[in-house]
Amino acid sequence: GYLFILFVSHAYGPASVGTLALCMTVLNVATLVGELGFGTSLIRFVAQFNSNGAKEKVKEVYLKALWVVLPFSALLSILFYVYAGEIAVTIFKKPYLASYFRLVSFGVPLLVLLNINKQALRGLKRIVEFSLFDNGINSFFALLSLVIMILLFGKKETLPILAYVFGIGVSGILSLYLWIKNTGIYHITTYSSTISYRDLLRVSSSMFLIASMHFIMHWTDTLMLGMFRTEAEVGIYNVALRLAAITSISLTAINSITAPKFAELYARGDMDGLKRTVRHSTKLIFWSSAPVLLLYLIMPSFVLSIFGKDFKEGATALMLLSLGQFINAISGSVGYFMNMTGRERVFQNILLFASLINIMLNYLLIPILGINGAAIATMVSMIFWNLMSVLYIKYDTGIVTFYVPGIR
Repeated sequence: GYLFILFVSHAYGPASVGTLALCMTVLNVATLVGELGFGTSLIRFVAQFNSNGAKEKVKEVYLKALWVVLPFSALLSILFYVYAGEIAVTIFKKPYLASYFRLVSFGVPLLVLLNINKQALRGLKRIVEFSLFDNGINSFFALLSLVIMILLFGKKETLPILAYVFGIGVSGILSLYLWIKNTGIYHITTYSSTISYRDLLRVSSSMFLIASMHFIMHWTDTLMLGMFRTEAEVGIYNVALRLAAITSISLTAINSITAPKFAELYARGDMDGLKRTVRHSTKLIFWSSAPVLLLYLIMPSFVLSIFGKDFKEGATALMLLSLGQFINAISGSVGYFMNMTGRERVFQNILLFASLINIMLNYLLIPILGINGAAIATMVSMIFWNLMSVLYIKYDTGIVTFYVPGIR
């Protein structure tokens, strides 16, 4: 995933990285709406049914999710294409972005399909497949296709966007093939209405709101930088943001398995198992995250220079973002813990307050401080929602998710 951005940064420069980041952000907005929260809810349902051996229910819940999200996401794709010009002018005040947005609009149903399939595979504990589709495979195909396109057509400005959409499309089709292979979805012996669309939508609506709040905190900074600052600044910030995410990369890895594990243990009523899983995972996250944070605090400019000398301007932003990500990491898998154990509405409310803080700080600080203002807003809101979630879980269950050596 980082290699694709690294290649674009060297081949095209910070401004093109910024344009790509804005297109990816707008695509993620449309995909978030198109997915309707079904991706996260599928982890929960698939993990619970699969642990009980209810294979037909796994297939049923998957097919019902597809029947809802695919037509809806296709409609969104059409609307995105039609109104690309209005989005570029009204929101970003940059009319030339319209052509890029039209290209990326074709990726909406493809990315929705990819997200649904990878989360369903995650529910089955097919962690290798999930991990590849979560970042690696689509970026690999994007990088490969971009290199071929440049060799054939030269460095046209639209090629990174085309390559990105192509990578999503190939990954979406491949994820569907692997889901079919793992479940035999086309062999349904009985199709009962065990799970109603109403039940699915009830859980998914909460997951959708939670995902929306997460999106606001992860992407509002990029969107507002695109509104108030140049594409080059967006590009520099996006690289700093991606590098900072390495601080919590072990959290992402461990979340791959803890999410379905939490759902399974909670369904069994095994609170001791939950406590052990939380404790062991958070301890592992701390010791794998601390060295990365230390590297970024000591040598931020050096790390950023890998992407080009112009990216050194993001050194302060990288340090601030890394601190926020480190707190996110050592707080443990609080989000998935609450989502998988029936506490999604409480988590939704915590994220709502954090999102409001994020929006307000971005709006106030970006015009004054630029990328450093965006970094402060992200850091503060991330620390807020993590610590509030840690405190609630401790109060409600007695389980401590936060880990610092020597403190219990």
